[in-house]
Amino acid sequence: VVGIVQDDVRRLLAYSGVAHAGFILTGIAAGAPAAPAVWFYVAVYTVQLVGAVAVVATLGGADASRSALSSFAGLSKRQPLLAATFSVLLLGMAGLPLTSGFVAKFGVFQVAWQGGFEWLVILALVASVIAFFIYLRVIVVMYMQEPDDAEVASPAVHTKWVLWIAMAVTVVFGLFPVPLLAMAANALPL
Repeated sequence: VVGIVQDDVRRLLAYSGVAHAGFILTGIAAGAPAAPAVWFYVAVYTVQLVGAVAVVATLGGADASRSALSSFAGLSKRQPLLAATFSVLLLGMAGLPLTSGFVAKFGVFQVAWQGGFEWLVILALVASVIAFFIYLRVIVVMYMQEPDDAEVASPAVHTKWVLWIAMAVTVVFGLFPVPLLAMAANALPL
């Protein structure tokens, strides 16, 4: 809820991390810390977060302590690929269907529901709706506000690779989650 009024994207990602830790703990609370769904969540969220931080670092500089939401205004016009990648990652973190974030949240919520923690799943769903609003707010700023005159440097080659991999993980494992779920199940057999 604190993230709703936040105007610093780095802090938004930090609050998002707290929320995602809570979602992961939802699956663990049901007594299933080694469940494939929990490890799937950890894997895809980690990749999405690395990608999101790469976008923020590209826009504001790696050493900057703040990344004002206003500096993302019109990013779709200044760096369309950066804006599109960040949007996919944010929608994945929000748990939009057809993204790996949806599969991850559904998995840990299902584990918790089956473990008798229905109230916790309902609370997590409310938190997910709030998080979706926060992520959508950033996307709206990138696509629906006029850009300032500041130029945005093109991401470095290694940063582009990070962004492409993060976006691919978000989309591919949203459409085809079974390979990663199987890998998680085989890595930590119950």
